[in-house]
Amino acid sequence: MNLIEKLMDLNLVYTIPEIVGNDIFRVSKPYNSNLIEERLTILPCKFSNIPAEKLSNLIISNTDKKLIEFTIIEFEETTKTNRIEQSTDSDLLPSW
Repeated sequence: MNLIEKLMDLNLVYTIPEIVGNDIFRVSKPYNSNLIEERLTILPCKFSNIPAEKLSNLIISNTDKKLIEFTIIEFEETTKTNRIEQSTDSDLLPSW
């Protein structure tokens, strides 16, 4: 539960695609503790787009009491289409 609380403190968001007509809109939604817990049941679990200033608090907490093992990777810019007729399966997946 301590890990879930620490992740909630980061105010993480995920993005889900919503289709309106022929357009795909990506809507940011905040994580809640239930969703974080559900995501953590399948490891390894990936959370993307965490700003460095928020990550530093988790690193400090992790040095005091080992909560997690994590890897920091270079940000990879991905382009997703906003038109349904040009979309692929990956365009319609949530971005965690």
